[in-house]
Amino acid sequence: MIGRLWRAWKAWTTADAFSARALVLWAGRFVLLFAVLHLLGLREHTTVLSGTVVGKSSIVSGFLGLMYLLSYFAAILLVPPVLVAAGIAKVAERVLGKR
Repeated sequence: MIGRLWRAWKAWTTADAFSARALVLWAGRFVLLFAVLHLLGLREHTTVLSGTVVGKSSIVSGFLGLMYLLSYFAAILLVPPVLVAAGIAKVAERVLGKR
């Protein structure tokens, strides 16, 4: 049972590099990472940018804030163009595959 689930997971999460499926999977990973960090409450640690510190350690707070900001920018700035590229790649696969 576990072997079958593992094979199904590997089949769903693997794709050829730069294929439409791979691009969508990477976009999903970026959004999932951002969602997890947001649910963990790392948004509070972005206050380091304004000079205030959450908690006792400014180094830890700065690191956590940086992680949150990088995941936020990836989810907001990278995911939409990656999904557009995945759509273009899928259309190109269908058009070029029919010839």
